[in-house]
Amino acid sequence: MRRFHPQSRSGETPNIAARLQSLAEPSSVLVSERTRSLGAGFFGYAELGPHSLKGMSEPFRLSRVVGTRATQSSFDASSSEVALTPLVGREEEIALLLRR
Repeated sequence: MRRFHPQSRSGETPNIAARLQSLAEPSSVLVSERTRSLGAGFFGYAELGPHSLKGMSEPFRLSRVVGTRATQSSFDASSSEVALTPLVGREEEIALLLRR
């Protein structure tokens, strides 16, 4: 099991970024699965699948950014890729929200 060392962790991010930059085609941006999840709803992606990166023990699932998405708010962006649980049996609460 790998232990967390703050100093080694901070050095890992620039290394991953450098590897992704070297793999990216000109005028394109590659992101890892973690970065993709942070930008979910704001950008469109093309899935590239798992790739081995030099110096990393595990493969990374990579995506290419293909464009931005038009969103009205950060809530719209965050909820666009995540299914929200419907409000069931909450008619009174829904009516209150609609009145407000």
